[in-house]
Amino acid sequence: MKTTKKIMNKFFSSNSEIKKIIIKKALVKLNMNYFLYKYENMHYIKNKIPKFESLIDYKKINIDSLDTKKLDIFSDLYISHKFNILGSGWVSANYNAKVSGIENILYETHNKRPYEKIVREIVDKNYSLIDWQRDLKSGYLFDAEETSTSIKNLPQGVDLKMPWELSRMYHLPQLAIIAILMKEKRIAIIREFKNQIYDFCESNPLGKGVNWICTMDVSIRIVNILISYDIFLQIDEYGILDVDFNKYLQTHILKHGKFIKRNLEINISNTKVNGNHYLSNLCGLLFVSTYFRSRETQKWLEFASREFLVEFQKQFLDDGSNFECSTAYHRLSGEISSYSIALLLRNHIELDNEILKKMNSIAKFAILVTRDNGDMIQIGDNDSGRLLKLDLKQQIELQNISRERRKRDGIVNDPFVENELNNYSLPAAIFAITNLNDLNNYAKKSPIDFSIMNALVNQNSTDCQTVYDFSSYNYNHNVDVTGLQSKFKHKKTTTIFLPYEDIILNNSVLNFSPHFGIAVFEMDNFKLFVRTPTDLEDMHTAHIHNDFLHFEMDFENKSYFCDQGSYIYTPLINKRNQFRSVRAHNIPNHGIETNDFVDCFNVRTNIKGEVLQLSNNSIELMVCFNDIFHYRKIELDKNMIVITDKSSHFFDYTCKDFDYVSSGYGRLLTQNVRHGLRITSV
Repeated sequence: MKTTKKIMNKFFSSNSEIKKIIIKKALVKLNMNYFLYKYENMHYIKNKIPKFESLIDYKKINIDSLDTKKLDIFSDLYISHKFNILGSGWVSANYNAKVSGIENILYETHNKRPYEKIVREIVDKNYSLIDWQRDLKSGYLFDAEETSTSIKNLPQGVDLKMPWELSRMYHLPQLAIIAILMKEKRIAIIREFKNQIYDFCESNPLGKGVNWICTMDVSIRIVNILISYDIFLQIDEYGILDVDFNKYLQTHILKHGKFIKRNLEINISNTKVNGNHYLSNLCGLLFVSTYFRSRETQKWLEFASREFLVEFQKQFLDDGSNFECSTAYHRLSGEISSYSIALLLRNHIELDNEILKKMNSIAKFAILVTRDNGDMIQIGDNDSGRLLKLDLKQQIELQNISRERRKRDGIVNDPFVENELNNYSLPAAIFAITNLNDLNNYAKKSPIDFSIMNALVNQNSTDCQTVYDFSSYNYNHNVDVTGLQSKFKHKKTTTIFLPYEDIILNNSVLNFSPHFGIAVFEMDNFKLFVRTPTDLEDMHTAHIHNDFLHFEMDFENKSYFCDQGSYIYTPLINKRNQFRSVRAHNIPNHGIETNDFVDCFNVRTNIKGEVLQLSNNSIELMVCFNDIFHYRKIELDKNMIVITDKSSHFFDYTCKDFDYVSSGYGRLLTQNVRHGLRITSV
């Protein structure tokens, strides 16, 4: 009743845009999806298409570091419609292709492809159609004629994210970059782009099927289409993208823009906050309205600019960290924000120093949670979400498999493994905006992201050298530890010995993010990451894990005691809960969860805590949940890491590596647990 009252209050106090969204959400709740679909399509009238303005000069994209042999194979995979989607391995996305299933769940594919005949009349005769509506793991095929808002209550093992991920079109900008480098493949790649656009748009009518459910995916899709289209138009010296196609695609781009504007992912209850979905919606509008200039798109630009600046300040905390309790979502929202900021600058929208300082802090936080090998540590959820996947140099690793063997085996063995944890692209992109001196090296580490962002900003970059100081760790704790000593009836001391006696860990440098909650001790070839308690009242907790007090270590380019990752969301809810549970982290286990998982994205937070003490060689932490008090001290002493745990209740704790880890959404890897370290417990 309280929530209903808040929604009504918000309705009557909101502008017309919010009112429309509340009405539409009410129609969905009332199962009036057909009328909603008809209402939506009334407003997609074909008006005169405004002029398309190129934003990225392809000649400025730095492709010098790319390996043509690798990319030749890579482009062949995409042109033959083989994709590696969220841990699927390289599988065919053509009609009725074989899939492997997930956790022994496999669905038979029916032959209902209602738009097949229409598509075949438009595309080239030798083009194979893509199964855009299919989950390429479970094999489940969504109904392409069903109203998108009606799709719900899916069978076990079916993952909406599989068709969504393919339809985000991450591969199109990658193909465009390859076409710049490899002129001999341009004709084939541009024709493939043209055919895939026809194929997708005709197979996925507006508001029908799985790929119009989530406005975030629509937003990411149009960003990837626009950037790839911009590049392809410049290098198409063959006239492949003719007048008819350009009119067709530009019409659909504007339809995407109108859909985003009319389906903004705003939380209508005052009890909730907006998250990365709404941020991506605004980014999508900024892209469409910057590429196309008209009265209508100017309104989109003004709206998105105004809303973005408000959301940006809410969603990123004072130390630059994102409020969604996740390093992976920090990267995602950071990418969305950096490209949005670039477009604001491109449109000559003035930004104050507070915004630019926060951009720098976003980059520095990303660096803070990055290992020496360039991979981010996983805290909280990781769904492998990105705005763009541009840097083929960093993100794609080539395995030593011959072309002949791959042809023989039908791509059974993955020739490429996507490194979904690499964290160089975000600092590189932000350096193109603010020119922060500390980020200069990342332009070299991720040259494509830097050069594309640099081209997008188009000489409108700024010079901002202010940034949050993570080395200044002032804090106030409110817990009287002395008064709790009598409650600490259970104690355990764990000592980790590094293999070299001449290491002096006491000399580590400490950096601390108080708002996100992470402390990092660092010296040559050594990093210790400690997940510290933070005030969850400031956070959006849908993606939080039960990980307070967790720590993990990097030593001599090897990682130890790592967070297990996330693995999967809605298809296997038990697995989801397993990977975000206490047992999946390097923390004491009291037999109960520190926070309650109400459903897939709803967490009832119970835990509170404080950082009691910080220095360059030690940290003391306290957490409280369900009347349990637990104290943990981590101390660096010569070549030892000493962990002291005290608790008011019995607990179990063993410092070890886990048998399985997930390095990205849908990917489950067996880990070598023989770390070679001596560990004692008393």
